Amino acid sequence: MNCKDLEELLSAYADGELGGTQRDFIEEHLESCADCRALLADYTGVRRQLLSLRATPAIPDIKKATMIKIKTARVPPKLRRWLRPALVGIPIIAILATALILQLTGLFISPSGVLSKAHAAMERIESYRVVGNQYKRSAYTENEIVLSYHLEAEYASTSKYHIIRYMPLDFSSSEMIVIDNQVYFRGDALRPSTPEQVAEGLPSKDQTLEMLDWLINLEQLKDEYVDDTLCFHYRGTADIDKLLEIVRLKYLEMVRLNLLDLMEAGLVDKDDAEKEKEFEESVEKMMPGIEERMRRREFVLDYWIGKDDYLIRQVETVDRGLSDPINMEITSIYKYSDFNENIIINPPLTETGELLEGWRVTSLWE
Repeated sequence: MNCKDLEELLSAYADGELGGTQRDFIEEHLESCADCRALLADYTGVRRQLLSLRATPAIPDIKKATMIKIKTARVPPKLRRWLRPALVGIPIIAILATALILQLTGLFISPSGVLSKAHAAMERIESYRVVGNQYKRSAYTENEIVLSYHLEAEYASTSKYHIIRYMPLDFSSSEMIVIDNQVYFRGDALRPSTPEQVAEGLPSKDQTLEMLDWLINLEQLKDEYVDDTLCFHYRGTADIDKLLEIVRLKYLEMVRLNLLDLMEAGLVDKDDAEKEKEFEESVEKMMPGIEERMRRREFVLDYWIGKDDYLIRQVETVDRGLSDPINMEITSIYKYSDFNENIIINPPLTETGELLEGWRVTSLWE
């Protein structure tokens, strides 16, 4: 591997921005690469010097005091050779100080660094609310944009949440309350039997963070406000290969559940390994056709991330046909709010513990 390709990651590592597999990869590489260890020491040294500049107490002649620090600071030799000849006459440490202070204050930070911070910030969130809308446009609607789906969700924790859905195109609606292993539902909701079926398609923070792993071709757009919060705005496209693997796994899970239903009904022997293999092979036979259709589509994802706290405020996904006869385009927009608020979710029960009218309940499989 060319160590030159790791310079940005080393800089992010020195600033404590890397997490997970990226941090592990850099640390493993540093164990066997003396050049990168030396470069990391340079980054760390400059960062320490610049942080000392930030700690300078306010005095009347701040300009004079700052210039004294700039003139007396030393720049590591390895950083010196990166400077363009046209900049030789400019105080080097001033340039580096400006860049680092901008990064430390969030005015200048790499997209990967922002997404890493967003992932960490959202992981710490327990409760939040989401409002989402999905819009469709196709030849069937004469390319008119129509609302096809509305969702309101509130999460008190990962195991306690309340979901309301409305599908105006077919005039159907449903409501679901999940409290640990109990699922209460009414309206047009299907009876769920597993946690996977309950969570399918919900804009939970886990699903939202999972989509970050799909992003490729990332670009930073102009900062924008979401409600009253100034946000970074990033756009990328989905990695189709990753999406295909997710689809494959979901289909395998679906046929596994179908097989379990047949076994419970006594229609299939519980020890019939051949039948399980047959179900799995049916998925593999479907995948080439699914792949062909997905590669004719484009998936664009936009993220709005708060500049102060790195919490994800809004996500927009666009699923667009590239060679689709009906020119189908589906846009989904989800807005997140009320982070770590005291959200109370109670079961739909009367004072005597009976289900309210119209509600049903099921216990999920452990």
